[in-house]
Amino acid sequence: METTNIILMPGLDGTGLLFNELIEQLCNESRVKCINLNELKGRSYSELAQEIAYQLPTQRFVLVAESYSGAIAYELFKLVPNKIEHLIFIASFVSRPSLMSKWAQFIPISFIHLLARRKWLVEVFCFGRTINDVEFSIFRSALAECPNDLIKKRLEYISNLQTPTEIFDIQTTYIRPKNDILISKTAVDTIQRLYPSTKVISLEGGHFIAQASSKRCAEVIKKMISTGR
Repeated sequence: METTNIILMPGLDGTGLLFNELIEQLCNESRVKCINLNELKGRSYSELAQEIAYQLPTQRFVLVAESYSGAIAYELFKLVPNKIEHLIFIASFVSRPSLMSKWAQFIPISFIHLLARRKWLVEVFCFGRTINDVEFSIFRSALAECPNDLIKKRLEYISNLQTPTEIFDIQTTYIRPKNDILISKTAVDTIQRLYPSTKVISLEGGHFIAQASSKRCAEVIKKMISTGR
């Protein structure tokens, strides 16, 4: 059986550190590559997609976009539509994720780092469950490795993200955390409209579902690879 190529694109921190457990669950059966957004020169969604296009394997692959990377995935598909075998969104978005996100660009970076030092706030807003010290440490490390200017720029892009209109015909899966308070139903509905074949799978957990429930996310991805749905 041919080994499946999986390309992972991380959320706002851009590092991919938060994918460690998910990668461990997937790498025995697939060839996994995680894109570190912070190592790329591009800033906008389209610029990042253009750079990533040059890093892709020659074979077809499964594209997994978490959170912030959803809009990058949208732009990337326009560049290499024949290379992407299946598209998987994890707690992601291609339009503004919520009404409140319009004001994301005005959030002080110092305030974000302050909140990130409060474990209970990270549990409520990010994981949707109690986390241990190791999980909290990895979260803090990922955030610390993302320069403040990049965080600020990405929040600005989220605030100004417009709803796209081009509809794509590709097998798509959306992993939706049941307790995601950062992504609205409207944002998920937008993805379903732009990707009509989208299958939504709900899992227990918060926005950081790929970390909070890495085993279940891996199971969804493996089943999709084996069955095509």
